[in-house]
Amino acid sequence: MTRDKAIEMVGLGNVMAAESDNCEPTSRLYDHEDGEIEWAGSAKVDYNGLSVDQVRNLPLGGCTLRAIYYTDAGDAKAVEDNGGDWGGINWTVHHYEIA
Repeated sequence: MTRDKAIEMVGLGNVMAAESDNCEPTSRLYDHEDGEIEWAGSAKVDYNGLSVDQVRNLPLGGCTLRAIYYTDAGDAKAVEDNGGDWGGINWTVHHYEIA
């Protein structure tokens, strides 16, 4: 889902929490051809401050919002050239998921 849809569903605070989490590789996608790796930052959705309609559309037992990112072989090369520092990568959220 898009950032706007995620904000609509779980509020800006929850989206910002997922975006601020240090992302980790998910192991769900790794394309050896182009070196693409999927990463995710996540946050447990805080239902406090959400509207009744928002809560009604979420799992009763709680859920997690994940911000999904992708890196590729060019990013890996930049990290290698930068002494292993991933801080120089342009981390742009590709999409969001509720789990």
